[in-house]
Parts: sequence; C-alpha cells; structure tokens
Amino acid sequence: MVRRPCSRIPTQRVTGCHCRDFVGHDPDNRSSTSPHTPTYVTIATLQRAQALLVSGPGQTGEVISFEQQERWVWARARRSLDPSVAGFGAGGLLAYLDSPGIAVTVLPADVLGQLIEFTDDLPGLVLPDRFDGITGNGVSLLSDVTTTSTALVRFAPSYDHGGWRGFVALDRCGGVQAGIGATARYQLDEGRNVAPSASVLRLFVLVHIVRVVVHAQARVIGWVAGRPPAVTVDGPFEIVVAVPDTEGMMLGGLNEGWEQPEYAFDPPRALEDNVMVRVQVEDWPTDPGDLEILALRVVDQVCEAFGDRQQRYLRAGGPEAGTISRSYA
Repeated sequence: MVRRPCSRIPTQRVTGCHCRDFVGHDPDNRSSTSPHTPTYVTIATLQRAQALLVSGPGQTGEVISFEQQERWVWARARRSLDPSVAGFGAGGLLAYLDSPGIAVTVLPADVLGQLIEFTDDLPGLVLPDRFDGITGNGVSLLSDVTTTSTALVRFAPSYDHGGWRGFVALDRCGGVQAGIGATARYQLDEGRNVAPSASVLRLFVLVHIVRVVVHAQARVIGWVAGRPPAVTVDGPFEIVVAVPDTEGMMLGGLNEGWEQPEYAFDPPRALEDNVMVRVQVEDWPTDPGDLEILALRVVDQVCEAFGDRQQRYLRAGGPEAGTISRSYA
C-alpha cells in the first residue's frame, strides 16, 4: 500500500465502482504476482516528497542543453510523438496496439546509441512479464516476445481485434517504452449525466503503466551498470506520455470514494486534441521511494492535462485516505 501526502482529498464520500467493465474479476484475489511488481513503499518514505520538490528525482535544478533538447525533438518525431502532426501516437511500436490508448516512452541522452545487445535471457532480467492491479484484468500476461530493428518487445496479443493489447519494450539505446491499447479507455453508456459516447481514460491504467516504465528503466540502468564500461545508459532522460484523440476526454476508473464521470454533472475534460506530457530527469533514481515519487509526479502532470488536480488515483476519505492499494494500480 502506498500513502502519499496530499492536501486535495475531498471531504465527502460518493459511490461509484472504479472497476467498471471488469465485472466478475476480483483484483484483490489475484492468483499470481509478477517478480517485477513495483515496490510499494510506506508513508514515511513518501513523505519525503514535499522536501524533494526542488531537489528530488528529476528536479536537480540543472539546465538541460539546447542540443540535448533538439535530440529529443528528433527522437519524438521519429516515434510519431508530435501532437501537432497527424498520426500522433500511431507510429513505431504504437502502431501495433489494437486501438489508440496510452504510451509511455523514456528517451535517454543518446537516443541514437546502439548499446544493448538482445540476448535470450534479457527479457526476464529487465522487462516485466505481466501487468498487475485492475489493469491486469484487461491485459495480464505479456506472453509473447519479439524483436524489431530497434527494440526487444514483450507483448500480449489481441486475438479479437488483431494487434497487441499491451506491450513493454527495451530500445537498443537503453530507453524503456510501454503501451496499452483498447483497455486504456472506454465510452460512456446512454442515460448518464454525461453525453453518450463520451470517451474516458482509465486512471488506474495511467498510474500502472507509468509505474511499470519508471521501475523497468531503473532495472535497465542497474543491469547496464554490471556490463563492460563501454555500455552505459546516461542521463539526462525525458519521459514522454502520449494519449491521442483526447479532446473532451475525461478520467474514469478513479480510486475509491471519488465520483465517477458516469455520475458527475460536469467532470473535468481534456481540451487538447492530443495530450503529450514530458518530464525531464537529470539522473534516474534508484531508491524505491524516489521511483514512486517520480512516477506519481508524472501521473500528476498527465492528470492536469485533463483538467484534474485532485489526485483522484488516491483513496478519498476514511482511514485509508491518500493511499493506493496494489489491487488498484
């Protein structure tokens, strides 16, 4: 369980199930746990977040050079991660998803580097073999492994629609990438307070995929540290979260105690056609608490792109207010 300092917890409790569309599944009674499940830390660890706002993970205060920024601009364009251009979020590995969903990409300093040699044991060393929490009810085992010219990929095939339901990948340059397709979003039903056919992004999917990438990148850096000196994955790093086709989209699948968009009269919405959030990190953290702080910092910025600054991935009200259970994300 994670407890995070938060001053924006609501005073009222409202009803609404955060696991809609997953009826019949019990996320609290999962039969197996991935060996790569992210570490969940205590309140004492996460309370450091407020003291780390300036000097904490990803916020060293150092100015990243213009040349480095230009390299990342080129790398994002190569991956179809320019929200002003048609086809945003539909290139590279994202083209194989069964539907536009959400993707998280880490770009290291040397985005052109070809540092990683793909070996048979590498997927089990650095990439998770499943998604957990409620997300795992829609995309669980990443059972298949493949390679492209630039990436080693673990993915869950979509037998109904073709393509992949989700994937986690390691680029030859040392950056980690993950994407989830149709499971990441849903359309509202008729007869609700919100107009029908409104699109909703599942918040628990956002939280989980960001955590998966942040922790996997730390494993990659740790693994590389044990290799010959010529193999390094150096910072600074840029974390890119891409959600295409977002105009009018809301956040749903909220944690316990929050009013779900199905029942809200005027929920916050995204104003942009495509949401892209970038977080730049000078040195990648290794401490589990610092990794959690970095992950939730990224999640907060994505939520703000949807007009939401209330951290609704945290439980609201009651003795467990301000926490995230493993069964949620």
